[in-house]
Amino acid sequence: MIETQFPLFFPKANMKYCAHLLFLAVVSSVAFLSSPNSALAQVSKVEVKRAGDSWQLLRNGQPYYINGAGCDGPIGDLDKYGANSIRTWHYRDDTKSILDEAHAKGMTVTVGIWLGHERHGVNYQDYDSMSKQIDSVLKCVNQFKDHPAVLMWGIGNEMEGEGANPAVWSHIEHLANSVKKIDPNHPTMTVIAEIGGKKIEAIHKFCPSLDVIGVNSYGGAPSVCKRYRELDGTKPIVITEFGPIGTWEVGKNSIDAILEAPSHEKAAFYSQAYSSFKADTQTCLGSYAFLWGHKQEATATWFGMLLPNGKRTAAVDTMSEFWSGKKRANLCPRIESCVLEGSNEVDKNSMVKIKLSATDPENDPLNVEWILTDESSNYVTGGDLQATPKSYKDLIVRSDLNGAEIKMPDSGGLYRIYAYVDDGPNNGGAVANIPIRVKGSANVEAGAKANLPLVVYDETFDGGLFAPSGYMGSTESLVLNPDCEIDPKVGKRCLKVTYSRGDNWAGVVWQNPPEDWGELKGGFDIRGATKMTFWAKGKKGGEEVTFGVGVIGREMPFFDTTKKEIKVKLKETWEQHTIDLSGEDLQRIKSGFFFSLAGQGAVSEFFLDDIKFEGDGSSPEPEAGSDSAKMDSDVADAGKKVDLPLMVYDETFEGGLFAPSGYMGSTESLVLDPVCATNPKVGKHCLKVTYNRVDEWAGVVWQNPPDDWGDQKGGFDIRGATKLTFWARGKKGGEVVNIGVGAIGKDKPFFDSAKKELKVTLKETWEQHTVDLTGSELYRIKSGFLFSLAGQGASTEFYLDEIKFE
Repeated sequence: MIETQFPLFFPKANMKYCAHLLFLAVVSSVAFLSSPNSALAQVSKVEVKRAGDSWQLLRNGQPYYINGAGCDGPIGDLDKYGANSIRTWHYRDDTKSILDEAHAKGMTVTVGIWLGHERHGVNYQDYDSMSKQIDSVLKCVNQFKDHPAVLMWGIGNEMEGEGANPAVWSHIEHLANSVKKIDPNHPTMTVIAEIGGKKIEAIHKFCPSLDVIGVNSYGGAPSVCKRYRELDGTKPIVITEFGPIGTWEVGKNSIDAILEAPSHEKAAFYSQAYSSFKADTQTCLGSYAFLWGHKQEATATWFGMLLPNGKRTAAVDTMSEFWSGKKRANLCPRIESCVLEGSNEVDKNSMVKIKLSATDPENDPLNVEWILTDESSNYVTGGDLQATPKSYKDLIVRSDLNGAEIKMPDSGGLYRIYAYVDDGPNNGGAVANIPIRVKGSANVEAGAKANLPLVVYDETFDGGLFAPSGYMGSTESLVLNPDCEIDPKVGKRCLKVTYSRGDNWAGVVWQNPPEDWGELKGGFDIRGATKMTFWAKGKKGGEEVTFGVGVIGREMPFFDTTKKEIKVKLKETWEQHTIDLSGEDLQRIKSGFFFSLAGQGAVSEFFLDDIKFEGDGSSPEPEAGSDSAKMDSDVADAGKKVDLPLMVYDETFEGGLFAPSGYMGSTESLVLDPVCATNPKVGKHCLKVTYNRVDEWAGVVWQNPPDDWGDQKGGFDIRGATKLTFWARGKKGGEVVNIGVGAIGKDKPFFDSAKKELKVTLKETWEQHTVDLTGSELYRIKSGFLFSLAGQGASTEFYLDEIKFE
């Protein structure tokens, strides 16, 4: 489920000064070694040792059993509840502050270093990306290996997927081996999601340098130690995440929602799981409860040991008793029942009633807060960060400790009603919630409006709006050739697909944004389309292929609003096929087209051409003499017409129409972080740019099509825009950056119809800037945004947010 420099204490001394400094060095070292903040003086030696049939963790020679919690943020009062350790997931800008805080509280840290996930598109056989990942891991270890709070290194978290890729395990072995050479004082561990499949076998076979296996386990936590031994596991383990039964481990009810247990019932599961870990004296070195804090994952409260308002739940009381050996004097309140009167499926704008019964062990006065929110509908297992659903405070008509009356929203879909109870200054809390469905279709954030007919693939492979980036199955055996000249149906070229395996399966999805499987905003509003048409033929005839529109289900935050597919047996000659979209909800289509095929006993080869969305008959023509008619007719090869405002970059990095693919200059020294959480201007993320050279120059162009410098059709018609606006700030202030629109000159066949640029000196605080486009020719903009900067005598760092045409 779910970068700072350590102080250098001893500068090198020239030999001629050694005698002069000797006395001072002795005196200084005495003071230095006695300082409680001296990391080098207090480096902890942590060992994993076997005694007979049992494993034991030793810290500075003393037995150390991990009583901890997962914590990627402030530790707060965790130490006061008896915990002795925290586990993090990422190597970040605040890693040092977390280590310092833990040390000050007498706690240790399993330092997590994130490794890329294949489900996010990371290729463990790609030399460049793996080389960068190795550098990042070793940088972290070198930076913090001497910090006294370090307990062990957590190399990756659930990056193994199904666990069947030897390249992943070989990479982890290389990292573990390298880390041990740099730091012999702290054990190495990798963290896996449960222990199914061949994960344990693979770690024992491919990863001898790993000292410990970390296991994230939820519903199976009470039995995980026993199951591990039954798999002949020989390495020691740490339960790196445990808590309530996972969202993916419970069934859906009659309205397609999951039911969350009230907080006191979840506390009982923490207790059952921890007791089983403690009873295993052979392999388990301790555990980390999930999560110290709160997290939006399916619901706002499923996994957090703390509530969003900061109150602790019964899980904290339970774990505190285990960790400290003492029962808390004042316990959390308890919600005995939270019941919806009547049906859980209601009409829009209807009124619902809920009855509540809550008690407190010490009879403390209780408070309650009622909240109605959208349902995230994301019940997957990945643990990725989710956006906080919209809440509806104005619809709480009446509320108290006995219940609530709530008016339902005027749009259909799933919602969730929360009751948060607390005991005031004692800081205890309880929560229960109820999912409810409002009849009718759910409102979604529609995609950018696209005109019809909308081409997904034409002879130049650049319909532009959807990218063939979603490879699936046995991708190494799948080859797409967009420039095939063998008997095209339309124009001079067609798309040739070759699948060289006779078994297994493979496929490709045309996506917007590229490489997104539902975690990012994007897609297009193609309401008005009634069908998708495409031409296809097989090399021999008889090839069976599945074609469709929409692959992203409603379990993801940004899903396709429709999913339709057909299975086709191809002929040896071209034949047009149609996917009927009549009556479908087409307000957000992110997967514009896909195909998949199973191995058919031999190499399979087929051809595609002219894939497009269409309405009934021809698309409506603009009225004669209208501005739209003029704009569509007066320029040859104009870009696709898009609506304004047009986002180039927002907090999730997926304006979608332009890709930041055009790297220039000293690209090896340029790093973009699209999900930087450091003081964003809008939302939760901004774009961080780091240029590590002090000289030369570098830059990036946001392009359509991606990686194109004027040789392909594409771009967008943004006539009507008068300006490009963006927010920017420098890390220190004074950074000089060139910003602009349009990078492709008229020496190329498909150029930008306008080029505008301005030079900006950044401030340390956010400031909005404007590129004036008044009077510019905007019928074809292929380079939607660019920045460039020269080396400025030191590493340069700046931030961008909310880039859009208006």
